[in-house]
Amino acid sequence: MDEANRNIQTAFYNYLRQDEENRFLTRLRDFIQDTFNDFRDYEKNIPAHRGHVPPPFKKLVNFKLTSCVSGLEVLRLSCEGHFLLMQNFLREQNRKGKTNLNSLNLVNFIADLLERYSKMMSVKNINLGEKIIDVLIELIQGPCEGNQLAPVSYTHLAGDSQMTL
Repeated sequence: MDEANRNIQTAFYNYLRQDEENRFLTRLRDFIQDTFNDFRDYEKNIPAHRGHVPPPFKKLVNFKLTSCVSGLEVLRLSCEGHFLLMQNFLREQNRKGKTNLNSLNLVNFIADLLERYSKMMSVKNINLGEKIIDVLIELIQGPCEGNQLAPVSYTHLAGDSQMTL
C-alpha cells in the first residue's frame, strides 16, 4: 500500500467489504488499542525505576511503541491519496445498503486515541503522536465530509450524563 498504490488499496478495500463480521478491522483496532494501552502503562512505570530502566524493559516499551505505530500505518496507507471509498468505509461499514451490525467508527477511534495520547506525549514518544495525526489527516482530508464531521459530533459519555461535542 506504500505510496498510495490504488490497486493494492482497492484490493484491500474489497477484502474488507467481504469480511461481513469485521474480524480484520476489529482485530486491527484491538491491536492498536492494546499496544497503545501497554505502551502507556509502561511509560507510567518508568519513573518508578528512578532513572535506571533495565534494558529488557526499555526494549519492551520500544517494541510496544513500534507495534502501535505499525498498526496505525496500515490505516493511514489504506486511505492515503484521498481514497474516498476506504475513508468512508473506515467510518462506517455498509454492505448491501445496510450498516453492518459490527460496524466500527475508526475515525472516532483515532480521534479518541489522539486525545488520550495528548495526556502522555513527550519527546521520547513523539513519533506515536505524529502517526496518530497522520492517520487522522488521511481519514478526514479531501472531500470526505462524513469523516470531517464524525469527530465533531462524536458522542462522549461523561459520568452518567451524555454530551455531544
